[in-house]
Amino acid sequence: MRLGLSSAAAVDADVDALLAACARRGLAVLELRDEDAHGVSDAASAATAAVLAADFGVAIGSFRVSGALTTAKVADVCAKLEAPALIAHGSLAERIATARGLGDSGAGALVEVSGAAESWLGAIAGADTDVAWQIDDAVSDMAGDLRRAMRAIPERLRYVRLLGGGPEAAMADGRGIGALMGQLALGRFGGPLVVAPSSPRYRVAWENWLGRRGGWGCGSKAERDVVQLSPATMER
Repeated sequence: MRLGLSSAAAVDADVDALLAACARRGLAVLELRDEDAHGVSDAASAATAAVLAADFGVAIGSFRVSGALTTAKVADVCAKLEAPALIAHGSLAERIATARGLGDSGAGALVEVSGAAESWLGAIAGADTDVAWQIDDAVSDMAGDLRRAMRAIPERLRYVRLLGGGPEAAMADGRGIGALMGQLALGRFGGPLVVAPSSPRYRVAWENWLGRRGGWGCGSKAERDVVQLSPATMER
């Protein structure tokens, strides 16, 4: 399991600054949302980002799609990033159809679901698509939901997003990540676990946690060493 960061944590940071922040925090994966200002929006910028990511030793976990780009452009961006598209717009049936369309074009795709498992498992089981589960406040029985998901869609749960964690957990406002990591490990989950803010009101806390001091700037060579990954790293 690899821990990661969503660009939602710093919506105005470019991809270089985000990768540097991941390296400082020991996060091995970066999720890029299409609505943020990281600068990755086409094949050329995605190719540049892939080179930067390799330089930092950070993988691009996914390109999260809110619907602003065409399917063809999403496929081009994901091919250069060597990362799946994370389909987060439309109804669940529409997300499944979009993921299948991307799959037909040769691109990897994940269907994002959110909330308690009972709200989405019935629709996703048998859909034959990979799934990204966004864990939010609606998930009150995380361990039970995880067991149900692992039984119903074995090998299909590829990606987990946690709203909260990071500085929010340190403020005792968010969900701690340690317990979730333990449950995912017991379930033999091998994909990325990506943290994102639960609300824009935590923006300053996240920026401070990621090491922003008067501006992002570019990542220096010294910042490109990924430190050891641990739950404590995420919660302090």
